[in-house]
Amino acid sequence: MDHVSILRLISDLCRRHGVLEDVEAKAAHTGTPADLFKPLSAFANRAGGGILLFGLDEDAGFKAVGVGNPRKLQEDLSGLAAQMEPPLRPSFSVEEIEGGAVVAVEVPEISYDQKPCYHRPHRLQEGSFIRVGNSTRRMSDYEIFSFISSRTQPMFDEEPILRATLQDLDRAKLEEYLVRRKEARPTAPYWNLPFEQILKQLQIVAEVEGVLHPTLAGLLMFGVYPQICARAALSGASPGRTFPSTRRSPCERPLSMP
Repeated sequence: MDHVSILRLISDLCRRHGVLEDVEAKAAHTGTPADLFKPLSAFANRAGGGILLFGLDEDAGFKAVGVGNPRKLQEDLSGLAAQMEPPLRPSFSVEEIEGGAVVAVEVPEISYDQKPCYHRPHRLQEGSFIRVGNSTRRMSDYEIFSFISSRTQPMFDEEPILRATLQDLDRAKLEEYLVRRKEARPTAPYWNLPFEQILKQLQIVAEVEGVLHPTLAGLLMFGVYPQICARAALSGASPGRTFPSTRRSPCERPLSMP
């Protein structure tokens, strides 16, 4: 991004009072701002991606105040981008504006079959974000599961976890999701089916030899112990290993994928 493009973005921010869906401005003149994984996730999940502009003071009408340490900011952001799932590769531009360094960070949109992009240390449910207008907010369980379930190519998320049962799913979360799903698609033919069959139609569970087991996506989104189940399913749990909880879950045992 060149000098003229950055000036144009600053002008747009001023003219629209900061209300730009694809641009977020931050000061960063005293150090790297906290929680930058949130806009990284949100822009990666947004159609067209987005741009972070550092070195602007929003309270002063987006006046250029400069980034205190542009090199450190780039290093911090590059490290944070590598912690995202999938890892991000933002591009950086540094231009001098009104005597201070302004850093533009272009965050590309990830492909649809990789969404949602999330911060691995915060895991899927706490680390997935989306842009709403000019603000960034955490994705709801409904939004995350909608991304996962609408992937068109075969994904391991749909595979049943044989060591898990329906008891490992949170009934309240499931019912809340079904209410919202029914509001969105009230004429879908599966609403007349029994509860378990609706879950099967939505790929929250899968049937194996006449027994219903949660899919990996189902456990991630609606599991009583989503972090335990995800870690065990994706990386394998050592035999006899226990995890801190109030009761032992079947997901604590080694999980097998068909």
